[in-house]
Parts: sequence; C-alpha cells; structure tokens
Amino acid sequence: EVRCLGILYGEDTGVYQLACSAVTQVSFSEIQGRARSGAWEQEGLVLAPADPEELPRWMAEARLLTPGAKAVLLAEGLRRWGSDWFEAHCKDEP
Repeated sequence: EVRCLGILYGEDTGVYQLACSAVTQVSFSEIQGRARSGAWEQEGLVLAPADPEELPRWMAEARLLTPGAKAVLLAEGLRRWGSDWFEAHCKDEP
C-alpha cells in the first residue's frame, strides 16, 4: 500500500523528489538489507512513528533528518491530525 505525500524541490540537488509512505509485510531487516539506489534514499525515515505525540519527539531526536524529510513528516502530520497538531509542532520552524 503506497500513498503519495507530495513533491518536494531539493534545493541542494536541484531536482524534484516524490515523497511517499508505504505499508508492507516485508520485515525491517529485509528492507535494511536491500541495495540502495542512491544517497537520496532516507533510510532514517523507515522507522518514523505514526503516533501524533511520538512523531514530534522522534523528529527532534533524529540525527540525519534533512529539511525535506522533516517537511514531508510535518505535511503528513497535517493530513492525519489536522491544523492544530501542525501549528503546535511548526511554531518554531523557519
């Protein structure tokens, strides 16, 4: 099950990137073991929590979260949990 979350412009690379979420029956170890098609793949997002209280804490602690990846997570949070959640977690963002 794959859902398109949006298209982002990668300012550092100059390319557009399609952001998606997916549900799969494949184990996490199998996902980690597969070959990457490029440095653009965000392995760190594979374990992003889908809980409205946990996601903001996880984003704050994620070490290699790019601005584009953070934008995707915030946009998905807005879609799932609404503008009150979004505003509560974006008030300190540039």
